[in-house]
Amino acid sequence: MLSRRPTPGSTSPETSVIILDSCPGGAGLTLALRAFTASFRNPLVRVAAAIFISMMYAYGLVVYALLRKKLWLAVLRETLHNPRMLPWTDMSTPRLYLFSKSDELVPWQQVNSHAEKSKALGLNVRMEEFEASPHVAHARTDPSKYWGAVSETWAAACQLDDDFNCANE
Repeated sequence: MLSRRPTPGSTSPETSVIILDSCPGGAGLTLALRAFTASFRNPLVRVAAAIFISMMYAYGLVVYALLRKKLWLAVLRETLHNPRMLPWTDMSTPRLYLFSKSDELVPWQQVNSHAEKSKALGLNVRMEEFEASPHVAHARTDPSKYWGAVSETWAAACQLDDDFNCANE
């Protein structure tokens, strides 16, 4: 989240941008296991983490079946569609989705699908697709494209604030 809060007493509005880098993914067990065990090098720790995550996932399914309470990943995905997700955001707050076709943790189709649904809901969505960067490594793989997209999105947010130019901050 990029944000510029006005100084006390200022009449300029707050400017914000939401950046979703390689997310959100789906709510399935396979993706959860990939995402939460990828950093463990020790196979025993990885297996222990996988068992724990699987148990938590099963618990979530039981809770959903009994109480109709959604899994937290599904709630997160839905919350990201809320224009008032944060007190200072609204329908016009730019949202930048960054994703790669080479991401092995979060399939690009899931991020793209979420972005398209956000657009359909009337949210201010921009998407930047990368071809060959691994999960959350777009800035390292193609820094000019990554930071260019961030800068363009920030400039667009600043233009929404008619009487204040924050583009150079």
